[in-house]
Amino acid sequence: MENKSARAKVQAFGGFLTAMVIPNIGAFIAWGFITALFIPTGWLPNEHF
Repeated sequence: MENKSARAKVQAFGGFLTAMVIPNIGAFIAWGFITALFIPTGWLPNEHF
């Protein structure tokens, strides 16, 4: 097995992170939207929730 350069290691790690994040983009957007709705300064603040 050959030694990987630092750049190759960083790129491989970036690929690993991308593989985790990209499939969940919709969930992150939905979480942000729901949070924006219901935070105290949001569009639909409700103390009973």
